[in-house]
Amino acid sequence: MEVDGTPVEYIEVTLTDIETANRLANVVLGQSMDELVKPSRTLLSKIYEMVKEQAEQNNAPIDEIFFTRRMIREYTGWSDWQVRAHIKQLEEMEYIGVRTSSRGKEYSYILTYQGQGEEHQERCYLNLTSVAQIETLINREDEALPRG
Repeated sequence: MEVDGTPVEYIEVTLTDIETANRLANVVLGQSMDELVKPSRTLLSKIYEMVKEQAEQNNAPIDEIFFTRRMIREYTGWSDWQVRAHIKQLEEMEYIGVRTSSRGKEYSYILTYQGQGEEHQERCYLNLTSVAQIETLINREDEALPRG
């Protein structure tokens, strides 16, 4: 292809190519929920459930919902000690991301895990954009284009 008279090489990728790449990344780079101790896995499932409910209520994607340890305690009924102990492993294994306030003391979290591997305990690589998410983004872009 030429851009402003300069040849530009590129690789065209289809959604099927992305689906294949995601499947391979899960197998080669993925981690298993079996790597989590049982209470941490239980907490992750509860957090996922809580965030999913909030996402549905707010009509927002899961990865745009921020939450605090207090919200986790209120939702799960777990003690502060239990939440602190097990959320640390979820941070280290990158199932959740941490965000601190400008004052440096207040923590909020974002879920990078989106239910992958929960049912079959298969390996999953977090933070991959699924074909369904890409299709949603393409449809949003198409709807935003001016008609004429």
